[in-house]
Amino acid sequence: IFLSSPFFGFSSHSFFLRRENFEVRKQLALSVFLSIYIVLSHIHFGSVSWWVSLFLLGGESGDL
Repeated sequence: IFLSSPFFGFSSHSFFLRRENFEVRKQLALSVFLSIYIVLSHIHFGSVSWWVSLFLLGGESGDL
């Protein structure tokens, strides 16, 4: 029980990640973007618009 339950939960979670891979990556990208936005807004708000432009322009190639 102690070994089979965590393994079952892990395998189910892995299946969920593979099945919802696009949705998970989209939420992960959104979380990273929000984190960068919050950090930069606390450092210097003027830099945020520059990072947003860079993110929107370079997001397709994935060069962040």
